[in-house]
Amino acid sequence: MKQKIVALLMACILCLSAASCGQTTQTASTGGDNGAALKIALILPGTVNDKGWSSLALSAIEQLHEELGAEIKYSESVKASDCEQVFRGYASQGYKLIIGHGYEFSDAAAVVAKDYPNTYFCISNGTKVAEPNLSATAIDNTAFGFLLGATCAVLSENKNIGLITGTDNPPMKQTVAGFKAGARYIEPKIQLNMVYSGTLEDAAKVKENALSVIDKGVDVLSQNADHASLGAITACEERGVMNVGAIGDQLAAGPNSVVVNVMQDLSQTIVAAGHLAAQDKLEAKEYRFGIAEKAIYLSNFTGVYEDQITEEKKAGLRELSEQLAQGKIDVNSLAAEASAPSEK
Repeated sequence: MKQKIVALLMACILCLSAASCGQTTQTASTGGDNGAALKIALILPGTVNDKGWSSLALSAIEQLHEELGAEIKYSESVKASDCEQVFRGYASQGYKLIIGHGYEFSDAAAVVAKDYPNTYFCISNGTKVAEPNLSATAIDNTAFGFLLGATCAVLSENKNIGLITGTDNPPMKQTVAGFKAGARYIEPKIQLNMVYSGTLEDAAKVKENALSVIDKGVDVLSQNADHASLGAITACEERGVMNVGAIGDQLAAGPNSVVVNVMQDLSQTIVAAGHLAAQDKLEAKEYRFGIAEKAIYLSNFTGVYEDQITEEKKAGLRELSEQLAQGKIDVNSLAAEASAPSEK
């Protein structure tokens, strides 16, 4: 499946990016598609051990090190206020591709890119692009949220589910709108308990938010808050509540709670972008990927709940995924309807 994504993205072109920095590490080598040294930097909003957003991006540049002989370096837990400085630091050191792994770093990249026209800047979940060197890759966050909400609704016995998200930026809002629509597609009268935690780093706060919704009768919970998501999974572990992992495979973080994961394969968009940059073919465009491209998909059912989920529910979710991939469900219209004032 990953090979298919790489092939598709290489045919389309793409980009990546987001986030913040504090500590750095690097793996060095020489070579590249054209035999010249290729230097790739990654800026992350959280830590690389978050079992999701940041760890997937790190695995992608490690793959580029293996495939291209690229020199790679990353900065983790970078604050938005520091991102412009971090971008400039890497650009001044001759990095050919700098990936900002997160929407929140779009503005900083747009400013710095103007001063370094020979450097590629790419933002994950970004919306800003500019000639000649600022590009963006985007996951269809509405479709991602839809599948996430539908999965939680199918698994819930109480018909009371929860979602803890980080900041209320546009990608997060799209995820929330999709979550509402997906849950209500399965069960129109389902009870939704959703919290914007306001953080992508504070796992303790997210755990507190998660416990507060569990106390309201939530029996299936999910989360989308980068490193801070681990707090929600911890809450589910402690309370014996089912959890639907998001973005990455989060079973290791919640072996007694994570039932299944709704995956985002952003790592392959980053790999494809690296190859394009190595060939000087990365364009100043936004590239969007979803379920049809297998950039969003449902993982296998695992963990202690694996045998407790009926085959009927598992098959139903697989069928729903296929319908979404084929465009048989108008996710955007349903999300707009679910988020209308009368629905709040």
